[in-house]
Amino acid sequence: TIQEKKAGQAVIAAVVSFEVSHSESKRAGFGGGKGKAQMSGLARSTSAGSRVRSMAQARVAWYSTVSAVSRTPVSAQLWNLITGRKALKQNATRPPTDFVPKSPADSRVSIDLPLASDPALKSEYLSFRGGVRFGKILEDLDLFAAYTALSHCDDGNPETYPHTLVTACIDRVDLRRDLTMRQHDMVFHGYATWTGRTSLQVNIDLVASDVPDRDALQLSGSLVFVGVGRDGKGMPVNPLAPQTEKERRLCAEGEMAQARRKYRKRTCLATSAPSDAESDLLHRVMSEGSLRRGAVPMAETRMQSVHTMQPQERNYYGKIFGGFLMREAYEIALTAANAFATGAGGGRRGGCPTLVAMDDVTFNQPVNVGDVVSLVARVVYTGGNEVLLAPAGARETGLYQVRVDIGIINLGTGERSLSNTFHFTFLNRSPEAAKDGACLAVPVPPVMPSTYKEGMEWLGGRRRMLESLRFAESLGSFAAHPTLLPREPHLPVREFRAEAPIP
Repeated sequence: TIQEKKAGQAVIAAVVSFEVSHSESKRAGFGGGKGKAQMSGLARSTSAGSRVRSMAQARVAWYSTVSAVSRTPVSAQLWNLITGRKALKQNATRPPTDFVPKSPADSRVSIDLPLASDPALKSEYLSFRGGVRFGKILEDLDLFAAYTALSHCDDGNPETYPHTLVTACIDRVDLRRDLTMRQHDMVFHGYATWTGRTSLQVNIDLVASDVPDRDALQLSGSLVFVGVGRDGKGMPVNPLAPQTEKERRLCAEGEMAQARRKYRKRTCLATSAPSDAESDLLHRVMSEGSLRRGAVPMAETRMQSVHTMQPQERNYYGKIFGGFLMREAYEIALTAANAFATGAGGGRRGGCPTLVAMDDVTFNQPVNVGDVVSLVARVVYTGGNEVLLAPAGARETGLYQVRVDIGIINLGTGERSLSNTFHFTFLNRSPEAAKDGACLAVPVPPVMPSTYKEGMEWLGGRRRMLESLRFAESLGSFAAHPTLLPREPHLPVREFRAEAPIP
């Protein structure tokens, strides 16, 4: 059909784009594998391109075509590229047995995001404030990370089954610069930085084109994927073998990220009691009137949306695309953040929330077509809370933490379950200053828990907000040291401490 022919052409174009960008990254000196045992990613991609060109008339699965059409332009290109890579193994007869060590450069891929120079793309990503609709960036990031992981796991053998890669968690996404459409085009770069036996971490950088290296990085993220075989069991992935000093440093950071994930799991407030210091903090907040002054009840910050999952949002494996859930979670978090910043009629000073970070998102259960999905967002901690808890002499940052829970209702059985929980850190900025790219922060009031469950969410929000501030300072982020507007008179101004909750 015409639709299938267009999809086949998109596959070829995507592979050609991958070959060019990979070749350019190799020439830029990112690094590369050495010796015959380490297959060159460029050689594999060139071979893949030749095979895909020979399959120009190949049929593309209907659901893959439909899903690609309903994505952003960048995600559609990535979707077709994944479909093309899977098609190369459509006649596979056995599971892979040879797992070749690869360097990060061997599977490094890049894709352009010309937000400044492409009017059609700019319109696709435009937000109501005139900036970038960041939920669509997250959608692209998820699929780009999946393709990067697939590139690392590929053994280049058409006779072996491809990996089924499941997103285990989004470790972190941190913004170093506020994304705009006015100045520069962007480029996504992806590469593996850590591997276990059946899992791997992929790092994603979003950089501005034609900008000095020290200022080019706009966003950095890391996602973890698990390889699954056709029997439903874990499938080993290619190990990492860094070749350059830069690659060894990146892999060391990947090991540190894995240690942080283990620490988070061990100390998670859903399964473990808070520390003695945290218990004392919560007791003070719940019992001392001075720490409740001007506070907003956490329940009053609640926002909810409900969706029935349609087939246009499914991924290659027939489940709902994780990037779609990320976009929806971010957009309801932004709605809750906007309502909190403006007071939703409560008379508080307004502001323009800007995302600083997203972290610790674990995918507990996949979402099926036909499921009803409920997204519930709440503000769980703010810089206003920290000001009241901190010793005298410091200042606030305008940061606040929004939590989004995604619940699933199976219409066939009535069963309810939790799919995942998202954690977003926002900076409340002056709307007038934000139009000019200035970082002028607006103080936010504290929120107050009323139940033990809300208290645990409050403590979890504090952990994440302080960790996001620590990462912002290490990255030189716009959110690390904003200029602060005067605080409203009902709250004192005290020093904000960027404590590190993780050793």
